[in-house]
Amino acid sequence: MDSSTSLQNAHKRSSAGETGHVQERKSRIWRGVAIALWVIGLVTLITASVLTRNHPGPWPIEVTFSQAVQHVHYWPWVVAVLDFVGTFNNPTPTGVVLGIICAVILLMGWTAASRWLLTGQEGSRLAFLGAVLFIASDSVLAIDKFKGHFRSAQLLILSTYFTAQWLIALST
Repeated sequence: MDSSTSLQNAHKRSSAGETGHVQERKSRIWRGVAIALWVIGLVTLITASVLTRNHPGPWPIEVTFSQAVQHVHYWPWVVAVLDFVGTFNNPTPTGVVLGIICAVILLMGWTAASRWLLTGQEGSRLAFLGAVLFIASDSVLAIDKFKGHFRSAQLLILSTYFTAQWLIALST
């Protein structure tokens, strides 16, 4: 009787250990998928940027596409949206948009800090550190763009930005 009881307990312990191991494996797989998708998006963005920047003239389909789009009858709200986007050449709406973006980024940092302080989890801490670096990256970007360019701005902006993205990806 002892041997059957110990065999059942061994099976329970084994399945409990496997459950934690399976969860850890699933977490690693999802993290790998997220990082792979992020890298694919980054490579796609870089490729599109290089192709667009280095192309000498209009693409062959670009003229045909532009002519076709000009003859499309839009819904009334599409014209309003396009006019709204066109107002961003004016400094006043641009300042309003920058203020909204700044508020949203600070809200992200505050939310990450609150979650970390409430839960104390490692993932929450990583998300908070990523949010702080993201705020730092955008702050340096704003200083470089609006106050005055400085030499190490590009290095500082990109290093804090990519480190922030990496920490936020690790927090899941």
